[in-house]
Amino acid sequence: MAYEDQIDEYDRRPVRSSNKTLWIVLGVVGALLLTLILVCGGVAFFGFRAAKDMFNQISSATGTAESFLNQIQAGHLPAAYRVTSQTYQASHTQQQFEKFVAQFPILTEHTNRTAGSFNMMKMNGIDQFRIQYTLTAPNNGLTCTLTLVEENGAWMVDSFTVP
Repeated sequence: MAYEDQIDEYDRRPVRSSNKTLWIVLGVVGALLLTLILVCGGVAFFGFRAAKDMFNQISSATGTAESFLNQIQAGHLPAAYRVTSQTYQASHTQQQFEKFVAQFPILTEHTNRTAGSFNMMKMNGIDQFRIQYTLTAPNNGLTCTLTLVEENGAWMVDSFTVP
């Protein structure tokens, strides 16, 4: 039989299937899954980190607000005044601050204090924290609002209002 005749003859060997396409598809799907996992992990990492930083700021600002009100309650007004911001001190002397506190005896006589609503914001590039307190005494109650700003890495009272 001639060589040309052998070429036309049916080859009875089983055809080997190629797994090359399967491996390409699996590789692409695997790469997409790995990318998705890495992106989700990065989002979660930075999200938790941002939440942790925000919690630390809120905790620190609330601590300053509590300290400020504790100083007033104890009658240590010069110490409370030192926790006020440069802006507050530029517009209110210590004597004006003490006179303001004297107008509301509950500020020094309250027996219980409850923090209410609060919010953290950035105004003109400055971090601000606003918190409202309800002060209670045996015969009356009062709400006051503190606005704190961050100065040189520390929270300071920038506004102290009593409605």
